[in-house]
Amino acid sequence: MGGRCGTFCGPCSLEVRLAPIKHEDERGKRSDVLLQFALSFELPALRLRSYSDLIESFFDARLRKTPAQMVRDYGIDHTRGLAAESELIVDYRQMFRRSVVVLAISEVEASFLFSARALKLSTGTELSFSELHGTVFERFRKYASKHLRLAFPSDGPEWKELLDLQRIRHVIVHSACSIADSEHREPITRYVAAVPTLEVVDDRLVLKTGFVDHVIAAILKFHSVLRSALMGKSE
Repeated sequence: MGGRCGTFCGPCSLEVRLAPIKHEDERGKRSDVLLQFALSFELPALRLRSYSDLIESFFDARLRKTPAQMVRDYGIDHTRGLAAESELIVDYRQMFRRSVVVLAISEVEASFLFSARALKLSTGTELSFSELHGTVFERFRKYASKHLRLAFPSDGPEWKELLDLQRIRHVIVHSACSIADSEHREPITRYVAAVPTLEVVDDRLVLKTGFVDHVIAAILKFHSVLRSALMGKSE
């Protein structure tokens, strides 16, 4: 049965994501893994992009209020109302963008866990993903490269940026965007210097317009590289 992943993504066969692998031949098993991997990676990212665009447009609309609307909403001079509204939008936008970045990286981790389980079924390996140590990112790299003999693209810029984004997620979650005492301060500082939609103000990360799109694009780029590696393995 076909399902719908959300208002913006259109029809998709979500049930495939949970479908058991039924092919007897290795190529068929790999094809199933590739399809399930694609769904587990791409759909959440595309939904987040649509969600981000929708909420950002809502914020923009709030800033386009007329003087009469300001008086109606605040009962005060529209200039003061606009200043109050603008200040709120700045705060709300930061909160929103942080939440989307956290969710995006969490979705990547969930995809790694799902894909490792699917690969285990397709290859018959006895090692469980949970037996490895480290972050979910590091465990997936070890599992795919060492135990599945996959040409994991860990030397490429796509994987390195994903690790940078994992560090960004870490400081958002554990120190409210402050890098003052973070063990990741140096790599994050280097990353910020290379990404124009991200900056540090008073030792605190500020997520500028376009950063969420940058994050989603980086995730999809890595997905494309990793999927190519899986396809090469299946040939």
